[in-house]
Amino acid sequence: MAGLVTASLLAWPVLCLMFFLLLRARTAVVVSVFFAVLFLPMGSIEFSGFVNFNKYNSASLGVLLGVVLFDSMRIMTFRLKWIDAPIIIYACSAFMSSISNGLGVYDGISGLQNNFMIWMVPYFVGRIYFSTPEGMRFLAKSIVIWVLVYLPFVAYEIRMSPQLHRMLYGYSPLGWSQLSRGSGAYRPAVFMQHGLMVSLWITSGGLAAFCLWQGKARRQIAGVPAILIAATDALFVFLSNSFGSLLILLGLVASVLLGRATRWTMVLVLVVSVVPTYTLARVILSWEPTVFVEGVDKYVSTARASSFQFRVDNERLMIDKTMGSRPLLGYGGWGRGRIYSESGRDLSITDSYWIIVLSSQGLLGLVAFLAVLVVPVYGFAYRVRVRCWREPWAAGGLALVTVIIAFTFDSISNAMFNPIYVLAIGAVAGFVVHPSWQKANSKGRTLRRSGR
Repeated sequence: MAGLVTASLLAWPVLCLMFFLLLRARTAVVVSVFFAVLFLPMGSIEFSGFVNFNKYNSASLGVLLGVVLFDSMRIMTFRLKWIDAPIIIYACSAFMSSISNGLGVYDGISGLQNNFMIWMVPYFVGRIYFSTPEGMRFLAKSIVIWVLVYLPFVAYEIRMSPQLHRMLYGYSPLGWSQLSRGSGAYRPAVFMQHGLMVSLWITSGGLAAFCLWQGKARRQIAGVPAILIAATDALFVFLSNSFGSLLILLGLVASVLLGRATRWTMVLVLVVSVVPTYTLARVILSWEPTVFVEGVDKYVSTARASSFQFRVDNERLMIDKTMGSRPLLGYGGWGRGRIYSESGRDLSITDSYWIIVLSSQGLLGLVAFLAVLVVPVYGFAYRVRVRCWREPWAAGGLALVTVIIAFTFDSISNAMFNPIYVLAIGAVAGFVVHPSWQKANSKGRTLRRSGR
């Protein structure tokens, strides 16, 4: 089956070109990225001198070639804006980290290439194709539909156990302990990195469906009431045994309802600000989330509290190592920022995206990473008043913003990269600085075009 994995990863960029040839460019982008994330194998091909070639690189390469070959005029209309600075700094910090650690230009270019392919390509494609209100609505609707496509596979693994990846590609990328939840319950992983990634994906579909429904943009999607789709997604998140994703889903739905009830734009800003506040407080102020551990112990379970405390303790070791000697640019790649015993055994547990970024790219990379996630949300909150959230033109943007916030919260505890979320980040960032739009007027009925 290794031949099937290799063939599928290498063939995908060619198939992406076929999509661009046969479909509208925007639709081709969605099919190329979404199908790759959801159905290509969790494996990689090693090329000398390059980072491992996986399904994210394959999809980005296919989309990049498709845009260049079939829609090059779109690229010519693109202009860099101030909001693009965080992702450029984040991508380049990998190169600077390699140089500062004496790993050489070759290693630095390899790190830059990886960040370019999996972060910058989907981000700028999102900027180019989905930055208008109609484009954001199209991307949000696509998320809802592709989650619906995935649910039958999730349902199969909930009932029959997570076996689809092994059945199709000949192996399972995860150990059984990551898939079984005890008492005959399973955490479906389908063709994704982990079951937690699947549950966050379903959460994203539920959030997008709810926001489109409440905004009158899409009361029905594929002939099904959007609110029913949102409720179904919530049920599947519950059945997937992911307490964190369910909490994110319910919390963000409550935040949208609270914002509408109070007409307070800062609701989303305050919610998403929890993440950079938490991470930077831990890194810069050496703050420990003891109160959160105690809360989990009291209101959830002692087992989850112990797991949380174990994670916190491991993160503290890596924080102290990085901030003690390489605070600005970190240790670069090759696991140099991890903790090892005297015998050389790796003691590090790096479940969180932010701690991986800190140890490898330092404070510069971490701050840039956090800015990539939260600045578009801040910009949307400034551009769009709460009273506009129910307008069809704004509902798609609100849907993408909630999806971005969900991914941002997930990055506190998990390292589950998904380029679909980066497309959403690029789309909202492009909307914030779009030259054709001004801030919504006070009545919230229309989005004014500049010069009118």
